[in-house]
Amino acid sequence: MSTKTMKTKTVLDMTPALILAIHMSKIGELLLGLREQGKKFPVTNLCTRQVAVVGTDYKHKSTFERDDAGEKLFNYPGRITSDSKNNIYVIDWFNDDKMGRIVGIDRNGRQRFFYNGCTSFNSHKAAFNPEDIAVTSKDTTIISDSDNHALHALNVTGDLIGLQITRNLGILYPYSLSMDNEGFLLIGSAINKDAKIHVVKLVQ
Repeated sequence: MSTKTMKTKTVLDMTPALILAIHMSKIGELLLGLREQGKKFPVTNLCTRQVAVVGTDYKHKSTFERDDAGEKLFNYPGRITSDSKNNIYVIDWFNDDKMGRIVGIDRNGRQRFFYNGCTSFNSHKAAFNPEDIAVTSKDTTIISDSDNHALHALNVTGDLIGLQITRNLGILYPYSLSMDNEGFLLIGSAINKDAKIHVVKLVQ
């Protein structure tokens, strides 16, 4: 928006797709989670669920939707982040309850891994409920598992390297995540009457 004319200028239009998530990579590219118009679920083979890459000039560079076998990579790409090597990590939700997984792809859209939660922790009664995602300076991926009051930590190949029960720290329903420039993890909790932002120093 121009402060002089109070007019806005559209620099990016993905119509008719709906933008679900947006993230700026370290090289200034925009990573967008997209879907078609209409109902979110169920997801059929006719649905369009994509991650698009937009350059610093706001021109579309590439779109990722299927793996090498032609299978859909995403059901509902609701959150996106990237690491120092421009690998892409997506929270992919399966339903309105936000049960889901993490999809890791490289900068060319090739599948690197799926992470479906910790087998010993995320049983049926504690299904993996990824809400937000952040990457540390050492490329550790942190995922908030909100309904289970937990944080999952993954290495670059999608292996679980840490599981923190945030309830033990007095943090209930960890929701939003962000890393600051000093290496602190900011955790927003999702309690309506007593929502807080918690600041945590990570030991890597």
